[in-house]
Formats: sequence, structure tokens, C-alpha cells
Amino acid sequence: MRHPVVNNIILAHHFVSPPGWYSDEYALARRCHGIVYVLEGYAEYILGNGSHLHVRPGECLYMPRGCMYTTRCNQEQAFAHMTVNFDLSGPEGLFPAPVRQKLNTPVHFEQLFTALVHHWSVRHPYYYERCMGILYEMIYLLLKERRAPGSPYMARLKPARLYLDEHFREEFPLGILPQLCGLSETYFRRIFQKTFHETPAEYRRRLRIACAGDLLLSGQYSISETAQLCGYPDPAYFSRIFRQTMGLSPSQYIRSNAAGILPPPDEES
Repeated sequence: MRHPVVNNIILAHHFVSPPGWYSDEYALARRCHGIVYVLEGYAEYILGNGSHLHVRPGECLYMPRGCMYTTRCNQEQAFAHMTVNFDLSGPEGLFPAPVRQKLNTPVHFEQLFTALVHHWSVRHPYYYERCMGILYEMIYLLLKERRAPGSPYMARLKPARLYLDEHFREEFPLGILPQLCGLSETYFRRIFQKTFHETPAEYRRRLRIACAGDLLLSGQYSISETAQLCGYPDPAYFSRIFRQTMGLSPSQYIRSNAAGILPPPDEES
């Protein structure tokens, strides 16, 4: 999947819908992507397929371009929310269908959204660049929370993941990872793959090859030097692993970037 690229912000505002408010603005289809964050009250989104999404304070709602729905709120209480509408490049959205997300970091997300609405409203010099940066941070949080690995094992695996993230360039036996977590090797490998959808060796290789790609494109290091810096003493073996992972040899990768046809990076876990 390609990483989301925001082409344009269309609007960002804070809106309070009166009790009993009803909207059919998007009954035929949204023409852009949208994120809603609920501050107060309650609303029901009735989708074109007949399903319903109910949103409450602290929850975020993503609506992709093309989805059809109507909205109505509680008869006794106003519906206070913030909305940002935007365009993304390509046919894909952040998610293929509408998503309601109860955020683990609602305060941070609300602060970002509030800042986005403020800068969009006052429109000081370079407001647009500031708003784009904030929107990307919001998208990052939404993707991270929606696609976060299963929580039952995250705390148990944290020592191993931190060690891999900090020492992936170094050569060390992967057998020390279960020891860091106080787990048997068999159980560790099972829950690691279930959580991250890759083995510890694949996890380390992914980090190494991503780092190698950056070093190669910097123009400061040869292929042999890059291999050494990323934990591969044998340049031939490094080149083979790089090709298996990236679909190009290191030299082809450098030439493709120079020609402006470098393939997009893989999605992070």
C-alpha cells in the first residue's frame, strides 16, 4: 500500500450542530476525504449500505471520498465537533471504508485538531504549510492507533522491540531477545510473529535494508561501506538480501532514484 499523500486541504472548522440537526450533504457521495473529532454530544451517521456509525466525545471518524451517508444528532443535545476535509493522491484513502476510532491519545489528537482549525481560521503567513504539517501528524496518529499491533503482547515484547530498534545495525544473536523479555524462545517467537506479522529476523532485516537505502541515496557511501554500516560484512550477501527485499540491486536502486523512478517505500509495521 502506498503512503498517503495529501494534495490539498479544503476546509478545517469547529462546528456546533443544534439539537436534532440533520444533514444529507453527502447522501449522494463525498467528493473528498474527511476526519471528524467529537467534542460534545452524540451523532449517528447512516451509511449508504444501511449500516450505522455512532460517535461520541473523544472519538474520531474517518470518511473516505465516495462514501454516501446522512447525519443526525441527538434531539436533546448539540453536537460539537471539528472537521477537516482534504484530498489524497490516488484512488486509495487512509482506509477503504468509513472508520470510527476510539483514540488512546484523545488529548493529543484534540490539541492537534484545535491547532489545525486555529491556523486555518486566522490564516497568518505560511498557515497552509503549518496546517499540512499538523494534518500529517493527525493522520499518523490515526493510522498508528488503527493499525497498532495487538496490545495483549506489546508490553511483554517491548524490551525486545526496543533492543532491535536501537541495535539493528549490529550483529547479535537473536536468541538474546526472548531472554530480555523473560520468555521461552518458542513462546517469544510465536507471539512476536503474531504481533508484528514478521519474525525477529525479518524485523531486523527490514530495518537494516531501509537504513541501507537511505545511506545509498545519500551518495556518501559505497555499496561495500553501506553493507558494513548496516550489519552485513559480506557485500555480496548484502546485495542479494537488498534485491530480495527491494526488488532492485543496490546499484539499480541508486540509478532508479537518479532517474526519478524510485518505487515507493513499503508500509511500516
